[in-house]
Amino acid sequence: MANWHLEFYQDDTGYSDGDIELEMLDVVKNHTDYHSVLSTDDRWPMFYHLSELRHNVFSWYPFEKNASLLEIGSGCGALTGLFCEKVDHVTSVELTKIRSEINFERNKKYDNLDLFTGNFNAMTFPEQFDYIILNGVLEYAVSFTEGDSPFVTFLSGIRNLLKKDGVLLIAIENRLGLKYFNGAVEDHTSALFSGLDAYRDVDFVRTFSKGEMNTLLDDSGYGDRRFYYPFPDYKFPMEILTDATINTMDFSYRRTNAAYDHDRLNFFDENKMLETLRSEGVCDRFANSFIVEVKKSGILADNGIEYVKFSNNRRKNFNITTFINRENGKRIVKKTAMSDGAKTHLDKMINHYKRRQNNQGTFLYAPVYSIKDGLTMAYFKLPTMESVLNTYLKIGDFDAFNREIDALKAYMNQGAESVAYGDSPDFVSVFGNEGIRHDAEPCQTHANIDLLFGNIFMNREQGKYYIIDYEWVFDFAIPVKFILWRCLFYYYLSSAEITYRYTLSEFLERHGITEDDHARYLRWEAHFTDEYVSDHPVSLRYVKETYYQTPALNQFIRDFDRSVEIYYGQSGVFTADMMITDTLSLVRDRFRIDVDLDALRSQCDDEHIPDTFRIDPCNQSCVIGDLTVTDDKGEKIVFETNAFDHHERDLMFMDDDPQIIVSGISDQTKSLHLEGSLKRYALIDRVNAISRMKAELTERLAAMENEKNIIEQQYINVNDQLTAIKNSAAWKASAPLRKARKLLK
Repeated sequence: MANWHLEFYQDDTGYSDGDIELEMLDVVKNHTDYHSVLSTDDRWPMFYHLSELRHNVFSWYPFEKNASLLEIGSGCGALTGLFCEKVDHVTSVELTKIRSEINFERNKKYDNLDLFTGNFNAMTFPEQFDYIILNGVLEYAVSFTEGDSPFVTFLSGIRNLLKKDGVLLIAIENRLGLKYFNGAVEDHTSALFSGLDAYRDVDFVRTFSKGEMNTLLDDSGYGDRRFYYPFPDYKFPMEILTDATINTMDFSYRRTNAAYDHDRLNFFDENKMLETLRSEGVCDRFANSFIVEVKKSGILADNGIEYVKFSNNRRKNFNITTFINRENGKRIVKKTAMSDGAKTHLDKMINHYKRRQNNQGTFLYAPVYSIKDGLTMAYFKLPTMESVLNTYLKIGDFDAFNREIDALKAYMNQGAESVAYGDSPDFVSVFGNEGIRHDAEPCQTHANIDLLFGNIFMNREQGKYYIIDYEWVFDFAIPVKFILWRCLFYYYLSSAEITYRYTLSEFLERHGITEDDHARYLRWEAHFTDEYVSDHPVSLRYVKETYYQTPALNQFIRDFDRSVEIYYGQSGVFTADMMITDTLSLVRDRFRIDVDLDALRSQCDDEHIPDTFRIDPCNQSCVIGDLTVTDDKGEKIVFETNAFDHHERDLMFMDDDPQIIVSGISDQTKSLHLEGSLKRYALIDRVNAISRMKAELTERLAAMENEKNIIEQQYINVNDQLTAIKNSAAWKASAPLRKARKLLK
C-alpha cells in the first residue's frame, strides 16, 4: 500500500478548483473506472483530473524500469499511477491536502508510492532521483519560489535532486503557441493574447517560447535537452512530434483545434497555417505545447522515437499507440496495444496480412510482423496516393487524377460478389440498420474499409501501391460502393484542392454515388465511429464552442470583459458616484474578488457610512457556481442575488447585470471576499434553461390546477351534503330543540 506523509504539511493556501474537489474525492473512493462519471458530468475539473487521456503525455516515454522518479505537483494523481507502473519507485509531492487525499485514494494500491503533502521548497529528501517530472508546474514557480529569478532558482534546486545521469521532464505550454494567435485564450489567465503580450500585469504565472526555455535551462546549469511537440497540447495530446518530424509531417489531414476548457475564436484555417509554417521549417517554434527532456549534465541517449500517435479515444478493445522509430538508421512503424482487447485487435491485422501476403498484383499490403503487445512494419519513404492526387489537381492533369482513382476502384471490385448484405446481423452491429437494403449488390468479404488515399503509398516507377493501414477488416459482406464512398468522402474533407474543382455531390456522382447513397453511408459511418469504435467518447462532452464567423467576434470579446463593479450605499440604495471598478481574474473558471471595506468607507462622510454593498462580477449573462462570501475573519456572510434561477449549487443570471448584494454589514468588518466559478452563459444555454423552467412551471401549474379542481369538488360535495341535511325532515323536526339550546347558551 502507498505511504502518505504529512510531516511537511502546513496549510491549504494553494490553488483549488473549489468544492468540486470534495466530489472528486467521493468519486475516487467509490469508483475504479471513471467513464460512467465523465459520461454524465460535463464540468472541466472532472474531465481534466479524471480522464485517462491525460496519460498520453508520458505513457509513450521509455522510462527505465529500475529507476526512481520524483513527481512535483501531482495534483489529483492523474499521472501518478502511470509512473508507478513505469518505474520501481515514485515520490509524489502535492501542495494541498484535499488533492493529496484524492491522489492517495485513487493510487493507494501501489506499494512503490510515497506521497508527500506540502510546499516542495520546504521539503528535504534523503535521496536523488533518476527522473523528475514537472507537468504543468514550472509556469507557477514564480508563485511559490522567492527571489529575483524564481524560475532559475526553482530549476537549479531541482537539478540538485537529480542523480548524475538524471533526467528532468517538463510539460508546459508554449507562450508562442499557434492556437494563441488564432483565438484561444491563455490557459492560466483565461484572457486572449495574455502570453503573446508577455504577461503584462500578470504576476502569478508565466510560460516560455522555445528559445526562452533553452536560455532558462542553460542559466539553471542543465546539459543536453530534447524537445517533443504534443498536439493539440500536452494536457490531452493525441500525437507527439519531434524535431525529426514536426517540419516534415503532412498536416493535410484534419487536426482538432477545439478546446476543452474554454470557448475559443478561430481567425484562420489552422491546418493551412501549419502547412505554411512547415514549409518555412518553423513549426517547432509555434507548437502549442512542449515536452522537454533535459539531462542533468552531458548528452542524452538517442531513444529512437520520432513520432507517436494515440488512438485511445475509442473503446478499450481498440486502443492502440502508433510509433515511428528509428532503429539501425532506418525508420520502422510500431503499433502497440493499450489493453488485452486491443492486442486481439492487432492480431486480426496480422492475420489479414497473412491471408494476403502471397497475393500478386498492383496493390500490395505492407508486411507486418508480430512483436510483444503489437506489431511492426516498414516505414515507406514514398508519396501517399493523396499527395499524388493533390499534385495532379494543382497542375491540372485531370486525366492522371481520374486514372489513379479508377485503378483503386478496379482493385476494390476484384472478386466482388453480389450479396444481400442487409441480412447479416454482424453488419448491423457495426454499421447500424438505417438505410439498409436487403437486395443483393456487389460486396467484398474480408474487406478493408480503410482504403483511404492517405493509407496508400505509391511507387510510380514500379507501378505498385502499398496499403499500410488495414486495421478495420471484417469477415462479413460489405458493399463495395460504401468502401469507395469512405475513400472519396474523407479525401474531399482533407483536400482543399478537390474542393476548388467540385462540390462534394458532384465529386461523388462522378463515381456513381448518389445523394441517397451519401445520406445512407453517412448514417453507417456515424454508427461505425460513434457506436462501434468510439462508443460516444466522453471527451466530446467537454469540447467547447468555436466561433468562426466575424459577427460572433464582438459578442465573444464582450464575453471576456473582465470589469468588476463594486457599489456601496445605505439601505440598499446605490448611485453611480458610489462605485469603483476592479479587474476580474479568472483561473480555470475560478475567481476571487477582494473588497476593502475600510477603503470604501474612507471615501464617505460620517453620515453616509455604507452598510450595503453590491458586487457585479461581470457584465454578461453567466452561471456562478459554489459562491461563498466571507469576511476578514473567515466567517461566511449571507448574501442576496438577482439570479433568475438556482440549479443545485449554481446561480443562473439570465441578463447582463449579475448582482451579489450583502446587507447589514457592521463597520467593524474590514473586508469581504467572494469566491466561486464563473462561466459565460451562451444564448442557447439561456434558451434551454428557460425552456426547462417553463416546463417545470407548467408542470407545477398543472398540479395546482388539479389540486384546485379536487378542492372545488370537495367543496361542492360538502355543500350538497349540507343542503341535503337542511332539507331533511329530521333537521326540520329538530328546529325547536336547536332554538332552545341557543337560548340556554
